[in-house]
Amino acid sequence: AHDAHVPLEARAVLEHGDGDAALGGGAATRLTALLAAGDEFTLMQWGNCVVDARRDDGTLDGHLNLDGDVKSTKYKLTWLPALPADDAAPRAAARPYLVDVRLVDFDHLITVEKVDKDGDFDAILNRNSRHVNVALGDASLRSLRKGDVVQLERKGFYICDEPLRASGDAPLVLFAVPDGSKDRQLAKAKA
Repeated sequence: AHDAHVPLEARAVLEHGDGDAALGGGAATRLTALLAAGDEFTLMQWGNCVVDARRDDGTLDGHLNLDGDVKSTKYKLTWLPALPADDAAPRAAARPYLVDVRLVDFDHLITVEKVDKDGDFDAILNRNSRHVNVALGDASLRSLRKGDVVQLERKGFYICDEPLRASGDAPLVLFAVPDGSKDRQLAKAKA
């Protein structure tokens, strides 16, 4: 076990490649369909959790099993505390531990490896080369300045293009740093 400063909250927002789910309440998505009562999964940087019940709305009730074996679980899930939003407060004050983020990936500008000098250049342009994913991030992302580079767990490296404004009225925008991996290219193709 390790010391972690985490706000105490009975709910957590869980992330998985197939979608997000809220543990203990919130919107139901594809992840909850993968987990049933009795299933154990790992909350990254924390420990294991056991599903006690799946509600009719698809949300999960569960409890921590910090003595569980991380290596034995099928799902390793990234999470953030799901603190209640104060609708009367500005966005930054409403969810002090969460940050609205836009993750931007860029694909190749042309669709072929080699450009034919007599070919139709317009026909090989990739008109869908910018991919934006909406995400929530940890409060530590609030301190990023334009040009800062950060590694997001299980995602890759990103450079800050648009830091958060003090007013909190616009999301943090992070551009992916290309690493040439096929996994990242395949993920963009599916988006």
